[in-house]
Amino acid sequence: WHPIGDADSTAFQGTFDGNGYGITMLQTEEPVAGCGPRGLFGAIGKGGVVKNVGIAACNMRGWDNIGAIAGVNNGTIEDCHVVFSLMSTIGTGKNLGGICGLNRGTISKCTTEGNVWVGGVRDYAGGICGTNEGGTLSGNTTAAICGSGSDATLPEAASEQ
Repeated sequence: WHPIGDADSTAFQGTFDGNGYGITMLQTEEPVAGCGPRGLFGAIGKGGVVKNVGIAACNMRGWDNIGAIAGVNNGTIEDCHVVFSLMSTIGTGKNLGGICGLNRGTISKCTTEGNVWVGGVRDYAGGICGTNEGGTLSGNTTAAICGSGSDATLPEAASEQ
């Protein structure tokens, strides 16, 4: 899979409503250095909305900013669900999350279930987002995540964000 809106300059600006449907076994193409954010959407722009979609058993691999729904969120992600997925980085990657890698927008009423595995992360991993940079998180529920990597910041148990 090649992400929709694979950089901030080409970020998704529309509305994607999954109508409660799910996507299974989504897998990114083999990453190279500096390949951009990875997820169903690489980057969601300030006007972008992604809602009502589930992702199960996905395998997202990239450099930085990796999540099942979006690598980078500057818009809105709501009512999205991720189950049993794997996010991993190459090199000195950072910002891995069950929903998105780097959040600057709004994430609400999203869940991760089962184990969300992260591997190879250098910095910042989380069940909802790896890093929240001034964004809003509300009404989200995450299962515990499992991971490995030097200096990774990982939650130890299920929580609400």
